[in-house]
Amino acid sequence: LQAMMVADIVQLRRDLGKLRDLQQSIRKDGLTRPVPVTADGMLIAGERRLHACRNLGGDRMPVTIADDDDHAIELLTAENADSSPHRKPRSATELALAGMYVEDFRRSDAERRRAAGRKGKELESAPRSQAVAAAAIGMPHHYYSQIKPIVMAYLGHESVVGGYARASVDPKWSARSEETLALLDRVYAGERVEYKTASGRRTRLTINSVYVQWLGERTARRASNSENNSSSNNEATVPVRHRAQREALLKGLASLTGRCNGLAEITEIDAAVTSEEAAALDRDLLHASQILRGLRLKIKEYANGID
Repeated sequence: LQAMMVADIVQLRRDLGKLRDLQQSIRKDGLTRPVPVTADGMLIAGERRLHACRNLGGDRMPVTIADDDDHAIELLTAENADSSPHRKPRSATELALAGMYVEDFRRSDAERRRAAGRKGKELESAPRSQAVAAAAIGMPHHYYSQIKPIVMAYLGHESVVGGYARASVDPKWSARSEETLALLDRVYAGERVEYKTASGRRTRLTINSVYVQWLGERTARRASNSENNSSSNNEATVPVRHRAQREALLKGLASLTGRCNGLAEITEIDAAVTSEEAAALDRDLLHASQILRGLRLKIKEYANGID
């Protein structure tokens, strides 16, 4: 346990809520739980405690400094599992930000190990890294995988297919993603938000339905940008059938991603499923995976062939 200057700690939380009760508790009993930070003073969790101490005029506060990246993840996991009376639950956006923090910890640790030629944790695949992050923040994996790209867009960038590289997004799309996050925070908090479908039926929004709508807008935006770029570069007119194929790919992938995230909720097979049904499902999944694998290879070959 050590102490650190309050002004030297960097915090990231968006909504601190009301701090009066927490400040009264700190004034009466002191800070009973030290704030976890990295060695360079980056806050791992405890933003409300930090601001409460600042409001009370304190210039130093007790902290727990993470020994390494794994220790930082352990401290964050413990903070998210805390149930103290003055704790304010994180919003979906804040949880996703914390999850991205965990992924950065794991990635930087793996990169340092590899650069130093040391054996140990290798760079993880994106799905595996996301699963670890989701577990650390206490959010279902399929929710985290849906909310994370929206948070990234709000922050002004998006992942490039095939790796950890990122591309910037335009301010309008960033603002639109921020609006989506505000809606997601309400839905994730349990608020009943209703909307009218295209057929006029009223239904309740879910994390998945908000994500699928956002994904559809992103797909349409990318298609529009692609067409605009083609026109500005004076390229030959794309045949109608090729244009239709591209749109089918984009729309199909958007729909497939949403469905796969929904299927991710299935963690075990119910005993009501018979062995014959299970065998039929296995055949269907095998057939679908073969189609997707073949399509992915074609797209990968095409992408690698572009200068």
